[in-house]
Amino acid sequence: MIRADAALRPILGADEVSMFEMTRRINAHVRPFAGR
Repeated sequence: MIRADAALRPILGADEVSMFEMTRRINAHVRPFAGR
């Protein structure tokens, strides 16, 4: 389990998440890269 600090809590929405859940939640806040 990954423990969120004060900076990550608004992004993750929880105090602890698994590494798979963290990736899913962070991807919701990242926009796609347009490429080169």
